[in-house]
Amino acid sequence: MAVSRFSPRPLLRRLRARRLGSGLVRLGLAVVVLAVVLRFGGSEVWTKVAHPEVVPWLLLGAGVHLGQRAARMAKWSDMLRDIPVRRRDFQFLFRTQLVGMLANLVAPVSEALKIGALARDRSEAVVVSTTIVADVALHAAGMGVVGVLGALVLGIRHPLVGGGALAVSALATLILLGLQRWPRRARGRIRYARGRTLAWTTAEVALQVAVYLIAFRALRVDVGPGRVVAIAPLLFLGDAITVTPSGLGLREGLFAAIFEVLGGAPADTAIAVGLTISAMMFAAALAGGVPALLLRGPARDDAAAAVAAVEDPAADGLTRTARRRPETEAPTEPP
Repeated sequence: MAVSRFSPRPLLRRLRARRLGSGLVRLGLAVVVLAVVLRFGGSEVWTKVAHPEVVPWLLLGAGVHLGQRAARMAKWSDMLRDIPVRRRDFQFLFRTQLVGMLANLVAPVSEALKIGALARDRSEAVVVSTTIVADVALHAAGMGVVGVLGALVLGIRHPLVGGGALAVSALATLILLGLQRWPRRARGRIRYARGRTLAWTTAEVALQVAVYLIAFRALRVDVGPGRVVAIAPLLFLGDAITVTPSGLGLREGLFAAIFEVLGGAPADTAIAVGLTISAMMFAAALAGGVPALLLRGPARDDAAAAVAAVEDPAADGLTRTARRRPETEAPTEPP
């Protein structure tokens, strides 16, 4: 099996040619929304986030977020085991995820990079896209279950807490049930009920909740861990909404709205918590994405070609003419 190295050139070429404009629009929207939110929260927000005691917690949260992404890639790798697409090992998938996190700060190309890393033609692109949706839905279902259990254990009867957790879990479950049938038409079936897949999902959810707990602890917000767990599905919406880079601006506004309804923290503190989580994600994207993009390290399979599959318009089989393997080509063996 050939050994090659990641190259930043295809990714940067895509940013210049196809997504830089939309990325700048997203970034501009984030700045506007964040400015409005911070004006609402007042100058105390910056004072709290910029406090020296927050920095170690911020770095810890960034590390935990990288661990959560690693668990996600391990889960996704297991989900792909029976799917007839190009085989990639965990190292390759995780490195692609890190590069995607960095690229998403400028342009929304993370999922396209994953599809290009695995799909060899249009049909496989549909299957890979479906696995990505299932991956996110499985994570959301886990967050919903955690929220429901937290609300039951603590006896929280607020409709926003229990109803939000149930809604997130139910919607994600319906998506998973629907996807279990549909991919049969596209060569492959997603199997996400394996013990190992569910174990990685549990780890991913636990690390996600840990990021929230670290953010609250960093700002010394007097909200019990159990309550943070109960409202985790609501906080998760700030991560799921990617209209702006890493949810910047929208997350802070969402946190302010949640605590305005539930109580427990003033608006400026809620905004500061959201801004701290955004800072953790930006730090994780830089700390993980820059080395993954620039360091020269061997990766199994053709890493540069995988990234180029979605970078080069002439070779893009996902939106243009399908590029199918010759019938005589031997199937790719798993690494």
